[in-house]
Amino acid sequence: NAIKVFFDFAESSKDRIGALGAILKAPDGGTCHSYGKFITMRSELYDVVAKYLRFLKDSSNSHPLQVLEPVAVDYITGADLFVPRAVYEEIGGFDPAFFMYCEEVDWQRRMQDAGYVRLVINGPEIVHLEGGSDGSKSHIWSANRLKKISVSKRIYLQKYNKGINYALFRILYYLLKLPIVLMLIIYKNGGGYKTLLKIM
Repeated sequence: NAIKVFFDFAESSKDRIGALGAILKAPDGGTCHSYGKFITMRSELYDVVAKYLRFLKDSSNSHPLQVLEPVAVDYITGADLFVPRAVYEEIGGFDPAFFMYCEEVDWQRRMQDAGYVRLVINGPEIVHLEGGSDGSKSHIWSANRLKKISVSKRIYLQKYNKGINYALFRILYYLLKLPIVLMLIIYKNGGGYKTLLKIM
C-alpha cells in the first residue's frame, strides 16, 4: 500500500514536501538506483574519467536496503515519485523539452528552487523493472537508451549553465568521450560491445 504510506507521511509532515520516494527494490530482491545528486558539469566530467579509472567510480548509486529515518536528497528516481498536488499547481509538471530521462531531476531542481524538500522514507516497497521503457528489453544499456540519456543530460546542463563555461565543458566532455565512442564502433559486432555497454 505504498501510495497510502506516502500520503499519510505527507499529511503528517511539518516539512514543505516537494516529493517523496523509497528505496527501490530490484526484481532479484536487491536494491537499485533510488535517488541521487543533481547533475553538474563537474559530475559529468568525473563520470567520463571514472570510465577510464574504475577505482574512482562513485558509489552513490549503491543504496542501503532501507532507511530508518527520512533522508533528504537532491532528487528521487522517477520510478516512485509521490508529489503533492499543491507542488504541481505551483511549479507545473515535467518540462516538455525532456522526452525521457532527467525530466524528474529537472522537476526536483525546480522544487528545490521553490523551497521544497525531497525525502526518501521507510515503508513503501516498490519493485522497479529498470529499463522497461527501453524497446530493446535488454538487461544492459542499449545504444538507444544511451542516446536518449545523453540527449537529456545535454538539455539539462544547457538549461542550468550558460556562456563560456558551458561551451568549454562541451568541448572537454566530447574530447574525453571520443575514445569510448570509437571503442564502441570498433567492437559493436563482437562480444566487446556488450562488455563496454555494461560499464557505460
